[in-house]
Amino acid sequence: GSSTVAKRDVKYGDEGYNKHTSGAFDVLVQNNYAEYGNTLAWGNKGRQVVIDGNVARFIADYAYGSEGGENIIFSNNISVNSTAGGIVSMYWGEKLLITGNLIMVRHEPWEAEWSWWDNPSKYLGPFVRLHHGPSNEEDMYGAGTVMISGNLFSNELSTRTVDISIQAGRDVTVAGNKFINGRVNKFGPGKVTVMDNEFVSRLDYDPLTINIMPRGTEMTIVKGNVFRKEAPVMTTDHQAAASEANKVPYFLFTDDDPGAEAEEGAVLEDMPAISITATSPFFGLVEDNSIYGWLQAIEGSINANVSDASIIVLNNTTDGFIDVDSANPDATVINENNTTIPEGLMPR
Repeated sequence: GSSTVAKRDVKYGDEGYNKHTSGAFDVLVQNNYAEYGNTLAWGNKGRQVVIDGNVARFIADYAYGSEGGENIIFSNNISVNSTAGGIVSMYWGEKLLITGNLIMVRHEPWEAEWSWWDNPSKYLGPFVRLHHGPSNEEDMYGAGTVMISGNLFSNELSTRTVDISIQAGRDVTVAGNKFINGRVNKFGPGKVTVMDNEFVSRLDYDPLTINIMPRGTEMTIVKGNVFRKEAPVMTTDHQAAASEANKVPYFLFTDDDPGAEAEEGAVLEDMPAISITATSPFFGLVEDNSIYGWLQAIEGSINANVSDASIIVLNNTTDGFIDVDSANPDATVINENNTTIPEGLMPR
């Protein structure tokens, strides 16, 4: 199985050597710059690894990543446009800290002669991806004990969100981050807590922002987050709001960039801010969130074949409606003490 004991003197060919758990220990990757490459920093089965203070731009795979790592810190890095994600954990991972990073996805000037891809739209990947393929006997499954905190995730695309994709996340917390046109997707085994984040949408429709999908997720807590809508322009002077000269578009380069028409996964229909679907034993708590600007704030459902499941929605403040139900009468749905404020009260 995945290594929990460091055996530093066992070499290839020695008794007890295991090719699946051998790796590097005590590694620092700091203060580098890269563009138009495949990755800037990547480690396979590393322990005690710090990837800090790097800048990566137009990366054809992922900018920073770990495949089978333990005790990994990604801190103070910048990623602009990475195909597979700004930060990625593949297969098994344990004790991953992702903090203080700036991950951006945007249309910006691109140089075809240096590029791995033939179109800039192919670089517009997710913010973070915690990935795992099918489980196997030699491997613990998915990313566990993951903390994603204090990051700025900025998406300047005009037709879709960009996500943190949590596939087989055994124990993942997403807390204290700021998202611009961002989303958290969770599917596959494990638990996730999404707490005390700010989600800002500058899109022309209501985007799905926290999506808990029906693929075996065991527990989800969504607590204390702020969701708010803004117009897709920034007014530099409130007193001169009517002046076009004082309005700055957030979506830089979008209108003139040929890749702007190829935003794969574009979704232009209104969706709930939070969506939870339970198709297996599940506990879901949605509490103390403030959701402004979405027609439908929260959606939750439990399938008819699931009795050991619950969705609890408490103490949220919204200007949209909440719809939670269960097709199984033995499952638990609680929808109480939520406050609805008049639509349009919050400024945009």
